[in-house]
Amino acid sequence: MLVVAATLVAAAFITPAGAAPIPAATAVFLVLLIVVSRASLNTQVGVVGSLKVKRVISKPLISGKPAVVKVVLRNDSLIPLELVEVFIPYPRVFRKVKGSSTTLTTVPPKSSVEVSLELVPRVGEHAFEPVKLVLRDILGLFKFEANVTGKEVVRVLPALEGIRALGVTYTSRPGELSRTRRKGHGVEFYGIREYVPGDEYRRIEWKASARHGMRRLFVKEFEHEVSLNIFLVLDTSLYMLSGGWGRTPLEYSVRAAASIAAYALRRGDSVAVIHRFVDRPALVRGRRSLVRVIDDVSRLPWDAILKLPSAELRDLVLRKLMPVLPRERNVIIVFTILYGGIDEAREIVEVASKLKALGNTVMVIVPMVEAFEAKTLEGIEAAVYRLRSLGMLKSKMEGVKLLLRHGIPTVTALPSEITDIVVARLESIRSSMA
Repeated sequence: MLVVAATLVAAAFITPAGAAPIPAATAVFLVLLIVVSRASLNTQVGVVGSLKVKRVISKPLISGKPAVVKVVLRNDSLIPLELVEVFIPYPRVFRKVKGSSTTLTTVPPKSSVEVSLELVPRVGEHAFEPVKLVLRDILGLFKFEANVTGKEVVRVLPALEGIRALGVTYTSRPGELSRTRRKGHGVEFYGIREYVPGDEYRRIEWKASARHGMRRLFVKEFEHEVSLNIFLVLDTSLYMLSGGWGRTPLEYSVRAAASIAAYALRRGDSVAVIHRFVDRPALVRGRRSLVRVIDDVSRLPWDAILKLPSAELRDLVLRKLMPVLPRERNVIIVFTILYGGIDEAREIVEVASKLKALGNTVMVIVPMVEAFEAKTLEGIEAAVYRLRSLGMLKSKMEGVKLLLRHGIPTVTALPSEITDIVVARLESIRSSMA
């Protein structure tokens, strides 16, 4: 428009005197139009400076459950904010189910406007970039952009799974110690038997003995108390994020680990989470500790994981697990996809041998995501996926066979079956320790 105005001014000098005012007036009009348009934008920019913007994310965020993100614009000035574009960025791994991330709206004076969208989040740590406002003048010649909120990092928690088809019955007292129905040393009454030499006198049941005229003495027995120390070790390499939306090995592993932890804490066991992004692993106990465990298991920044080249489980175990490992029998559960095949399996064997030499029990969990996804696909998509995953499955099974040859229990199951299988194994270990 400035070029056109300048051209019209030049034309005014070369046109006949009678026609010169026309291009000159047109040029002045265009210049005034530009100035007015720019001034109107500057006025709107001034309103943005005093605008109050608040982004509200519904919490707690649970993986797979829709969440609402709201942005509230409050205009306390006397000038309306006309046709402002509101950009609400969200993590690219989330799924939008309702609303729009870009909205064109007007904020009247002394009032507020709310825009929102509904998202389905995924487990881990994710960043919401700042909300951005874009203003344009009435002619669309000028544009102004401004970030009106800060960056916000949120943590999405895993959805816990129920324990299905598990024929294990147990009781627990307020102290939350787990007990098997075997006689031993404890506080829960088990039964009465006849006294034998060597029994402690304080265990004599005098009432029962009196009923037999004190000719026979009886002693009380109590249930044996057994609690486990369970360490959940998560492989957080890049390959754990391979797979379909919401169906990656990492997401399945986190959900299973959280569900196993919830069960174990109810049983009175002690639980700790070990992975690259947990700074200070701690062995915690009691139902109230589930909050700490869930927090640790979901402390997974996706942006950082996407930059990790390999699993490095050996370094993880030696650097983070060994310093907090009690000098007693512990149960270590390793979740990995075994993407490295037999080479990664050799690394696990080396680490597991050291742990088993100290009297610990090691269990490896390998989610069979390929088999699960093949069932959810149809037609040519299923055929292409099977061909692509054939080599990966072959490499994975070679690693599994190596682990089994070295006596390391390895669970290869559909993701929906992992929790039940692991809990059944834990109860088997508990019974063997009773």
